[in-house]
Amino acid sequence: MNGAPAPRALPSLLPALLPALLVLPFAPDWLDFEMVRRAQLWLCCGTLLLLFPRLLAGQRGPAQHALLLLLSWNAVSWLAHPGGNGWEATFRLLQLASMFVLLRAGAAVAAARWATAFAAVLVLTSVYGLAQRLGFQAFLHYDDVGSPVSVFGNLNVASEFTAVATAASALLFVRGRTLASAPLLLGGAYLWVNGSRSGLLAMALAALWLVIAGTEPLRRRVLLLLVLGGSAALGLVTKAVGPTAPVPATATDAAAGTADLPRNAATEEVRLQIAASCLRMAADAPLLGCGPGQFKVQYPRYRSQEEIENSSFHRRFRTEARTAHDDYLELLVEGGTPALLLWLLFLLLLVRERWHDRTALAPLLAFLVLMAVRAPLGNAPALAAALLTIGPGRATVGPASMKVLWLSLPFGLLLSGFGLYVARACQTFAPYNHSRAGPPPHAIDALAKAAAQAPFEPRFQVLLAQERHAAAADPLSKLAAAMPLFATALRLMPYDPAVHLQLANLLQKAGRTAEAKTEVQAALQVDPGDAEARVLLSVIYFKERNHEGAVRIVYEEPHPSLRAQLEQHFRSLEELARAQHDQAGELRYACERSLLTVLALRLGDTQTAAKAAELVPLMLQNFQAAGAMRTDLRPWVATGLLALESGDAKSAAEWGRRAGNLGLRLEPWQRVPFGDRLPPLQQLAEWQFLAVP
Repeated sequence: MNGAPAPRALPSLLPALLPALLVLPFAPDWLDFEMVRRAQLWLCCGTLLLLFPRLLAGQRGPAQHALLLLLSWNAVSWLAHPGGNGWEATFRLLQLASMFVLLRAGAAVAAARWATAFAAVLVLTSVYGLAQRLGFQAFLHYDDVGSPVSVFGNLNVASEFTAVATAASALLFVRGRTLASAPLLLGGAYLWVNGSRSGLLAMALAALWLVIAGTEPLRRRVLLLLVLGGSAALGLVTKAVGPTAPVPATATDAAAGTADLPRNAATEEVRLQIAASCLRMAADAPLLGCGPGQFKVQYPRYRSQEEIENSSFHRRFRTEARTAHDDYLELLVEGGTPALLLWLLFLLLLVRERWHDRTALAPLLAFLVLMAVRAPLGNAPALAAALLTIGPGRATVGPASMKVLWLSLPFGLLLSGFGLYVARACQTFAPYNHSRAGPPPHAIDALAKAAAQAPFEPRFQVLLAQERHAAAADPLSKLAAAMPLFATALRLMPYDPAVHLQLANLLQKAGRTAEAKTEVQAALQVDPGDAEARVLLSVIYFKERNHEGAVRIVYEEPHPSLRAQLEQHFRSLEELARAQHDQAGELRYACERSLLTVLALRLGDTQTAAKAAELVPLMLQNFQAAGAMRTDLRPWVATGLLALESGDAKSAAEWGRRAGNLGLRLEPWQRVPFGDRLPPLQQLAEWQFLAVP
């Protein structure tokens, strides 16, 4: 933090103003806090270029040249993918351009002043987060004991900024700024209350770096450890004396519900599975990647069923991965191997330029640790804290020439214009989001304005489609109101199975079954285990009088949640077929319903045996009426299985002998209703043919 910036390069008030503008303004009803904060960063960086064009003048260090190369390569990658989501690509390039502006601003003002400003902001955000954990009705009533997110909207995002800003405060402290003990104490305490392990790890490694690599007096480094110990005590005491907090059951950012797995174990497994999918994505496009900002667009195509299971705790709710939870992998996926290498070169040159003052790298070190497990590149406050507090290195800021003036004008307008545009749309949405906490009607006018202002945000389009669908009177009106909005969302996120499924449901209710089938098949192509999609496709097959397809689609590798509802599903289809006077369909579904009813019996008492004596003949009667007794082994197997489970091995063997004479085999989908109950039956000589696939 000993760099000597150009005299009067920037106003002395700027270091105090910029961090406050990036962090403190917030509204509890923003849909995406990170998006708004990125927009704030672009607006601030663009305004800096417009007001102080000399930021682009002077010497650029090697690291800044490497960052410009990374920006250029991402632009090339975008041009190589003309069919991608142009909005997300633009936003990624704006974020990289903002990083360059931050480095230039860091070269214009002493790093200690930036660190002091972030430390002051850290005091406010940490006090706010601690107050939330203690249960106070905080500013704007934005309090949540179970999720004390401070002003950041997300625990992980809050921990990223806090870890980097705490590292900056620790640097000030070891260099003699005793007052820095306050943000250090409060920031460390908030990290313990926040509970994010990645934030605690990043802060601990940054502190360890200051202790080991520092040349500051040993007494200050020892005191640093003592203050951090005090911060841990303060955080743990706050958790102990505060109200009992509900334990979140999330494995990723957006999940909610009750978990069967410990949260930490599930989170680690999910991130490993996301990483494996990222490597497959990178292998498919090793040179140019999938394009800047395209990770969340393309990832559903590579998402594994195991990751979906773990992140949603066995599909209790829908989840999505909007980031790779590893910025290094995301750079590789989006820009290919050259993008990752250019990023590593940028970091190497950045560290090399500042190695003479190596302890000043502590905030950057915390940031780089977080990059391996989170997505701080998209966290504007954390990014600014890391880049502004490391000093100028070899870069300088000089007088602005006319060429620089003309260069700064379009780039400043571009950054600030996009920043204002995105922030305004997000703020327009806030009244609608606030109204959703209460009963309908919601503030749909605000949502409609936000959707019109933000054609880049598919979530606005989907929410507006749902509201207009709910307000319409009949299926055709519902489809007409919602379909254009779903189409817009799918242009932005063409592989989002949830959007495909919602549109398919609308289409089939409006009688457009062919289009509905296309949409639901698109959803299943991305997520084959989606129980809701399989049930919907079964309904569509029913409407097409394809009764065999309606049965098979729900039997093929069904998720346990689907398996549990199969009997009711077939009962519903049976009733629909009866209402339509479709005798063949009614019998087909009656067979499946009665088979599952019989297999739901677990024999072991007189009452169950009596029920079996009543239900098994009804099942056999249904299969006989459908003409399936000589083409389908399952009624024979079910009858023999229940006989064996009731202790009547002789009857079970007789049913096996008769079934064997049919010369049939159980297909894989036909084995599904029996689960793991077939092996005991296959031990009988008469049933050994079942072991043959």
